[in-house]
Amino acid sequence: YFCFWMVEHPDFLPEGSLTGSPVDIDYNTSSDITTAAAQPKPKNSHNSLQADESDIVVNSGIPVGELDSRTLSNKAAAITIAMVSAALGFACCENFLYVFEYGPGGILNEFSTLAARSLFPIHPLCAAIQSISVVERDVVGDKSVGLGKILFPAILLHGSFDFVLMFISGLGFINKTYSDDYDESESENEEAVLSFSFGIVITLMGIIYYFRQFRAQRARLKNLDDLK
Repeated sequence: YFCFWMVEHPDFLPEGSLTGSPVDIDYNTSSDITTAAAQPKPKNSHNSLQADESDIVVNSGIPVGELDSRTLSNKAAAITIAMVSAALGFACCENFLYVFEYGPGGILNEFSTLAARSLFPIHPLCAAIQSISVVERDVVGDKSVGLGKILFPAILLHGSFDFVLMFISGLGFINKTYSDDYDESESENEEAVLSFSFGIVITLMGIIYYFRQFRAQRARLKNLDDLK
């Protein structure tokens, strides 16, 4: 959720927007940049102390705040990229834990565990879904979008995924504990098939939901860009 702040990093700006910007300036030469009372001021934003961009003028005479020539669609894409990248990093760390720490061991088991977990990109999918509402709030300017609206769809998706897998595992444990004709090999195979099937269904539902929201939002952003 917090990773959309990365959107202002120069790596997310088109090359043309950086011409004459502070990243091209030799700060050792005082004549290259003129600062007019660029003191941190309380702002009505996520960062309570940040400089007013309109007070900083580079040698080209262009205020820093006007260097960003990205369209709303570009900004939305940058937010999604930042959030999904962070989610992929988290998923990578978690997968390493499941493969090398929690798994049964052995090269074949490690590869099979990694392959199975790679089929369910729940974390990056949740991040992409969250980015839809972050874009609505911070790019479109919809002030009715709060933290709950940003997080709830992702919580519902991830929670449903975890609940189904835990429920199937619980049924297997009950069967093992109370069944007189319990077959461990057959039961584990049934659990694996059920978990895989329901996991795929939930993942596909999340993907369909995201792309429906994304296409609708892309059309709105295009209309707003055309009005500029």
